[in-house]
Amino acid sequence: MGSNSRDVQTAQKERAEQELAARKATLSERGVSEEKIAIDGVVRRLESNVKQITGRLRTIDGLEERKKLVAKQKAARAAAQKKAKAAGKKKKAAEPEPKKGKKAKKKKK
Repeated sequence: MGSNSRDVQTAQKERAEQELAARKATLSERGVSEEKIAIDGVVRRLESNVKQITGRLRTIDGLEERKKLVAKQKAARAAAQKKAKAAGKKKKAAEPEPKKGKKAKKKKK
């Protein structure tokens, strides 16, 4: 089972590209035409592997950007809550409490 880390996927892509280049070079040395190299089963499989790994790397990039965005939003939300809490404390200290006395309305039963 492969890893989802960027380093592992990059290493796998490099290895697949090297294998692809080696296969194409081998076929070229044998005198195989470019059209036949393009339809060679091994070459097609290796090209497919490179495309799959590229897609995985693109997905990893998207996830990393999403994590950064979520972290930024979370920090902004925490800062807003902290600011609101501090403003609420100042507001409560500034407002005098209503006096409770004889003229205060009584609750009905």
